[in-house]
Order: sequence, then structure tokens, then C-alpha cells
Amino acid sequence: MQIRNQHRLSYGAEGLSVLAGPLMNLFAAIILGQLGNFSEVFYTFAGANLVLGGFNLLPGRTLDGGRLLWLWMAWCTDPFAADRVCAAVSAVVMSVLLLGGGTLLWLQGGSPFLLVAAIALMAQSLRQKGLVKHRDKR
Repeated sequence: MQIRNQHRLSYGAEGLSVLAGPLMNLFAAIILGQLGNFSEVFYTFAGANLVLGGFNLLPGRTLDGGRLLWLWMAWCTDPFAADRVCAAVSAVVMSVLLLGGGTLLWLQGGSPFLLVAAIALMAQSLRQKGLVKHRDKR
């Protein structure tokens, strides 16, 4: 993709643009919650939007919460320190998700969605860091 007039956003402006997704999840949850008065199925979608928005705010490297953490750390210190802090925090978050997902699957024998999400986030994080090669789709 080629973009004309490439201007870097300030840390605050980029932070606001990153928050747009989770805020839309919250807005959709509120609207769907109000529609739940007419049909209960809307409550399910409202809850799903809340969970998705909350999950997206986790400070994992590939999530909006991780980007917000990086922006805040880069603003307070420098981008290199922000990279190191975000990598460490992301490793902790991914480990907790893996352990939590595995524990829930083991104890309850239920849905593996948390475990699958943690594995996908870890794979994307490793791919982004350059530790795992991915095929070029050309």
C-alpha cells in the first residue's frame, strides 16, 4: 500500500485512534443491551461485544492494549525501552492466558477458545518479532 503525505500521528492522537475499536465495542454493547428489551438474543451480542472490547484492551503485543502500553511507555521514556517493556508484559499476559485457558479446559472440559486465542496471539507476537518465519502470499 502506498500512502501519500505520510505524517506520523502524535502519541496522543494515535492513542485515540487505537481506542476507537474498544469504544465502538462499548457503544455497540450499550445499543444491543437496549435492544435486549425487545429480544433476549441482543443481550448475547451485547455481552460478546463487551468481552471482545475488554479482551482487546489486554496489554498483549498484538492487541490494542499492547499498543496503548507501547505509546504510553514511548511517550514517558523512549521507543526502545517501550519495546522491551511491552515484550515483557506481553510475555506475561500470553503466559497467563495459556495457563488460564489450559486450566479451564482441563477442569471444566469446556470450550478451548481462550487457549486458542492465547496460542494465536503468541504466534502473531513471535511472527511480529521475527522469531517465526511466515510464508509470503505472492
